[in-house]
Amino acid sequence: MRSLTCSTNCISRIFALLPLIILICATSPAQAHHTGDHAVILHTNDTWSECAMVIDPSLTQSEFNGFVKEVAPMLYFRPMAGAKPLGEFKFEVSIELWKTGPLQDYAGKWNNTFSHQDSEHWLTDEDHRLNFPVPRARMGITNKMDAEIFYAPSPANYKFFGLAVKYAVLTETETGWDFAVRPSYSTLLGVADVAYDSLAVDALASTQLGLFRPYLGATAIYGKGSETTSKVNLNDVSVTQLELSGGVGFNWKYLSMALEANLGVINVYSFKLGATF
Repeated sequence: MRSLTCSTNCISRIFALLPLIILICATSPAQAHHTGDHAVILHTNDTWSECAMVIDPSLTQSEFNGFVKEVAPMLYFRPMAGAKPLGEFKFEVSIELWKTGPLQDYAGKWNNTFSHQDSEHWLTDEDHRLNFPVPRARMGITNKMDAEIFYAPSPANYKFFGLAVKYAVLTETETGWDFAVRPSYSTLLGVADVAYDSLAVDALASTQLGLFRPYLGATAIYGKGSETTSKVNLNDVSVTQLELSGGVGFNWKYLSMALEANLGVINVYSFKLGATF
């Protein structure tokens, strides 16, 4: 019994370090750097303390198309949990870090949709990736249904908001797998020049392996972006995308953690640290 307890404690300690290790590996800097890899002039605006979403009059229709296409997987309200619901009247609160794959922030689709504090303050660091800290809350409505919400402000002019409902189609099957569907809605708030809304539907499957819950998912995303400024005259852009995702959750007493990778037009890697009660 002592040996078993020791093994369980060791596994728990290893897993406590695992998210940090995987996150570092998944988000290691790309080979490209901001020094000498693009000859563009950044648009500047000192109104905000961080890079802000502000359309420049030089933005073209093709650039706006590319912008909306890449924004869609970033603002998608990702599951960060398996198919099994929390349970009736149970809660989870968490903080998450969403980190994108490399972006062409030197291209017009990003350079002409953002302004910066000065001419040397790029949208991303040398790895060309964006980070989003995202607070989330989840509640078990019934033993088969969860409701979720997230709201992520920023020091600049944009905010993210999303809602989701997860419904367990099958639980505790003979195979040991749970299956669920999860419709979600997300939107961009606070930006005078751009409006963006999206709908997504996840199909999730997960199983329990001790304290771990690995899961797989497939997602259909529909997003629509519109410019809302007189500086340009561009058509609305609608995109439909498919994504694959995989992750692993960990629950021990009140602690909950998860790692997730979403693979699509722009890959996104995420880590969650939360509490359930």
